[in-house]
Amino acid sequence: RVNFDYLVIASGSMIPSPAKWTVASSKEGLRKLDEIRDDIVQSERIVIIGGGACGVELSGEIKYAFPSKSVTLIHDMPALVDYPRFPESFKEEARRYLINQGIEVILNERAEIEGLSRENSVQKAERAVKLKGSDRVIHSDLQFFSIGIKVDTGFISTLEPPPDKSTFDKRTEPSSFDAQTLLDPKSRVIKVRSTLQLDHDAFPNIFAVGDVSNADPVPTGMAAVAAGETAARNIIKLIRKEEKKAAGHQYHHPHLHQHQPSEDTTEVGDHSDDETNGYHCHSWNKLENYSPTQTLMVLAMNPSGGVSHLPVLGTWFGNLAARVAKSSDLFSGRFWHEMNMPRP
Repeated sequence: RVNFDYLVIASGSMIPSPAKWTVASSKEGLRKLDEIRDDIVQSERIVIIGGGACGVELSGEIKYAFPSKSVTLIHDMPALVDYPRFPESFKEEARRYLINQGIEVILNERAEIEGLSRENSVQKAERAVKLKGSDRVIHSDLQFFSIGIKVDTGFISTLEPPPDKSTFDKRTEPSSFDAQTLLDPKSRVIKVRSTLQLDHDAFPNIFAVGDVSNADPVPTGMAAVAAGETAARNIIKLIRKEEKKAAGHQYHHPHLHQHQPSEDTTEVGDHSDDETNGYHCHSWNKLENYSPTQTLMVLAMNPSGGVSHLPVLGTWFGNLAARVAKSSDLFSGRFWHEMNMPRP
């Protein structure tokens, strides 16, 4: 077990490869990417299942690098990147961009492909792809599965409430605590309050941000960064609150000061008007509520452009924004810079 004063859970998510790999080193990940590139080179008819952000970007990148190959994107929804709060104009712009690249986009269709699954998300094999909504069959020699985001929150079962904390309901025995109540029953993400603290009075010092929490309806990298910054500011406020409490206790220590305040006197360190559940601070240092990020998404369809939806501007300048902000290096330069580390 690991003891801590404050904890931020930012364990992210898993999506089918090649968007993310479960590997032990970057060297192994690069080797797998080289293998997939070799598969693409040796294939002529490529099918991608799933029209979310990853499926859309993968389709565009393959067609850009290998324009002579047939690329088909199959999605079971009426629109690509069909996320909450994003306008239809953005979704239609993504579809139009792919079509202009020469990609066949099939919507409102489910496909059956033998051997293809989340666990086996890249398959180099001759397959007849059957569309469930019609009698159409698409012949393919390389298939990608690009559906669904999954989080691993099994570690939550090891979490135990601290019975000595004032935030824990003394009427409830620790043995009756069920860690599963911290998780959304369907998505298995961690339920958090508006302050990004776990949605349970026993854990005011534990925060969850990014894909692993339910703070944002659309989990993106930019949303995770914003949530992380909010959690950091709230932890600083909690630390300062504890420091002020400690200073107050020292001030009232009977061996240091003989004077005792009367019942109607409020002195340094008196936090009688703090909220008893422990997840809000005193009025001078109230915790910050996290607001879900604005509808902002950048889809890099290829190294020279893509589609974007920006606050206020919408899809205007979308291709330019994608080219300037993401397409050239997929944000890697920005994050190396923010970590104050040289880009490899």
